[in-house]
Amino acid sequence: MEGINILSRFIKKWKHLCFTLVGYNTTFEEDMYRFRRLEEMDIDPYVMVYNNSRDIKLHHFARWVNGRIYKTCRRFEEYWPWMKCKTLLEVE
Repeated sequence: MEGINILSRFIKKWKHLCFTLVGYNTTFEEDMYRFRRLEEMDIDPYVMVYNNSRDIKLHHFARWVNGRIYKTCRRFEEYWPWMKCKTLLEVE
């Protein structure tokens, strides 16, 4: 956060784009926390899934964030493609 605050002195926050690595030795809750912190600071996050992880939830999360779907569908749990995929995974 210190680096973001230093950068913000010279560049307006709405112009920032912050790459966020997910799935590298973190839980989904930690990844969501970092996303929410950036969003609270008015910085656009861009999610990168580590090493093309096989975790389907992370790929849906990346699509939800990078497609800016979170601006209309505020809760990830209500994101329709993830709900549909989660249902299919539970059936298997």
